[in-house]
Amino acid sequence: MESILAIDDDPDVRRFYEDVGEYTGHPIDTADTGESGLALVEKKSYSLIFLDLRLPGIDGVETLRAIRKRLPETPVYIVSSFYDEYFERLSELSGEGISFEFLRKPFRIQEIVSVIQAVLGV
Repeated sequence: MESILAIDDDPDVRRFYEDVGEYTGHPIDTADTGESGLALVEKKSYSLIFLDLRLPGIDGVETLRAIRKRLPETPVYIVSSFYDEYFERLSELSGEGISFEFLRKPFRIQEIVSVIQAVLGV
């Protein structure tokens, strides 16, 4: 089965991802920090990752850089309401050839379900 990871420091958002995983039949692993998310990435290969930008410890930009070293082709969707605040650093990632998609918070369940269906072909 395809594996999905969601990294977000908000427990309500993590619970939301878990609920979406149950709804779609694709369980979603969750992590509350960039470091704990990277620990999961070291143990398991993911087919899709949802990533918040504002995290305790290393932020989403640095987390994505580290993810790309292990999983260079895995689709990563940055899901945040802080795109403008991180715009310059996200532009640097693009300049480094690090790819990602962006979804703005707040989001609807159908947006996440649609991403899962499009990426995993379900």
